[in-house]
Amino acid sequence: PSHATEHARMALADWEMRNDVYFSAKGAQKGVIPYEGIIIVMHPGCGKSEYGMHSEILLTNQDPQRQLLLIHAQGDVASEMKAYMAKCYDKNEAVGRRNAALFPGLCLHEKDNNAHSMRLIVGGVTNRAPTVKAVGAGEKKSGISSTDIYFDDPVDQSEASSEADRNRKVERIEGTWLARKRGHSGRIRWITTLWHEDDASCRKIKQAKLAAKTGGRQGVMWRVLRIGAGGPNDNFRPVWERAYNKEYLRRKFQSMGPID
Repeated sequence: PSHATEHARMALADWEMRNDVYFSAKGAQKGVIPYEGIIIVMHPGCGKSEYGMHSEILLTNQDPQRQLLLIHAQGDVASEMKAYMAKCYDKNEAVGRRNAALFPGLCLHEKDNNAHSMRLIVGGVTNRAPTVKAVGAGEKKSGISSTDIYFDDPVDQSEASSEADRNRKVERIEGTWLARKRGHSGRIRWITTLWHEDDASCRKIKQAKLAAKTGGRQGVMWRVLRIGAGGPNDNFRPVWERAYNKEYLRRKFQSMGPID
């Protein structure tokens, strides 16, 4: 597909994050400053969620004991994403049979598979904890723990016009969801579109910039990858030309208001 190059860039940044490879003026360094996770920024409709979902499925195949907390701005979308992951372990589904051929011994626990949760059976033994929990970023829920967290578009576009909504989202993410991560071996994947310079995603990027500037003494170390479609200074270079070509980007830019 036309966005395969962007997926390759995301995969390389993912590898850097998971192996704590840090690039500075001194060159590549490994293990100096452990990353909290990765933040990938792209515009809507370019395949970033598709990449994120399949990456999480691959990680689960490799480590089926992991506990993933899957978060989206909209709870129903998070449930849809969880449902797709469940299909990948359901041998009644074509995608599940293909996955089982590559990773035998993993299958879905049919009685513990609902809109918000799924559990795997690994080598005939049922996992003690749910494999995936799916929630809305603004929801209030307790009793959830995880080894890894996947934020897929946790910020809604509507938050761009409401400072109160932005602050509530930040409080929920910081005070509830990030506190659910247990242990130090797992990582956080944060895939997003930026809607406002002070939304939850931008605040995380500011933390990463501070950490990079201070060598990790301040802020939080994140691997940040930004893949932007070209604006007027880049001749409106498209990231995914088949879906959003140069003329579409030009018209979109001309129609944007000051908040956009």
